[in-house]
Amino acid sequence: VYQIIYLLFLFCSLTTKETESKSQWKLSFKLYCLLDADNISVDSIEYFFLFEQCHEMVVRGQLPACEEDLQALAALRLQSLMGDFSTHAPCPPLDELFPGHMLETRVLVSLSAPQAMPPCQVAAQSCPTTQRFPTGLLAGTLWSHTATAVQKQKVELDKRLRSRLKEESSSVMTSVLERWKGLAGYSRRDSMAAYLTIARQWSGFGCTLYEVDFYISSTGNFSQKLWLGVAASSVSLYKQGESEALESFPYGQICSYGVSDSNTFRITAGDRDLMFETSKLTEIMQLMNAYFSAIHRQRGKGEDPDFTITETTEVGFRQLAPTPTPTLLELPSHPV
Repeated sequence: VYQIIYLLFLFCSLTTKETESKSQWKLSFKLYCLLDADNISVDSIEYFFLFEQCHEMVVRGQLPACEEDLQALAALRLQSLMGDFSTHAPCPPLDELFPGHMLETRVLVSLSAPQAMPPCQVAAQSCPTTQRFPTGLLAGTLWSHTATAVQKQKVELDKRLRSRLKEESSSVMTSVLERWKGLAGYSRRDSMAAYLTIARQWSGFGCTLYEVDFYISSTGNFSQKLWLGVAASSVSLYKQGESEALESFPYGQICSYGVSDSNTFRITAGDRDLMFETSKLTEIMQLMNAYFSAIHRQRGKGEDPDFTITETTEVGFRQLAPTPTPTLLELPSHPV
């Protein structure tokens, strides 16, 4: 508590010093880990944090959902923030309500049709080799003309991209506003509850996602650009944008985990070794430590965790529990 008070004091001091400047400071808090995301009291501050962090995942594109659900979530977000629809209410921009990458992907796909080549390239390809001009000044002039045409083509494509993005954004926003109108009478609590009900349809709800540059296991599996989901009872791997996990490892199956070098995280589950390259080593390590500490406390109170403990994990628990070994946070790599 005293640390939080001190932090708020420092923040207030900084904002006071910056009152004459145009810069704006924003202090944000978030839940460090969710031990039970399904049983948080709606009257608690944790429930509000859960809602805000869930929405942050949505706009970042980290919550796998169809577009219809995403539009419904955007409308519920507006209802929770603004109340009933009004033409006079200041509406947040779409990128604060809806994942922008979906619009960009849709537009890029629509513009991915092969483009016609500049006339000079068509003429050059149709001209027999024996009739083409030799290299030299004239060839250089033709090349310069071709490069200019290609550059103009890129500029035109960029204009089309921006125009299509604007059209798609306007279309999605119109649909969101129509859904918002249909939520008249919803209180803020009702809107938040409906929002989280949709989000909970994802089996990975409650986990924290970290981008993994590559993943390799001792069984030969190899993938790039994945999400590593760290939850209260397991660690899972997801393809970005997909709702089903590629692999999932309950903590009862994890024998050890830790940092193996400057950007690689390693997990041993049973007879498998898994390696992940990520820039979030410290965060992943601390979050897993927190969840394992909670499991230790449950076992110390005689409570049964929500998963089955294997023999190898049981050995790990006995190794850490009886003796005054360093705390989990002090171990760069350790057995469970």
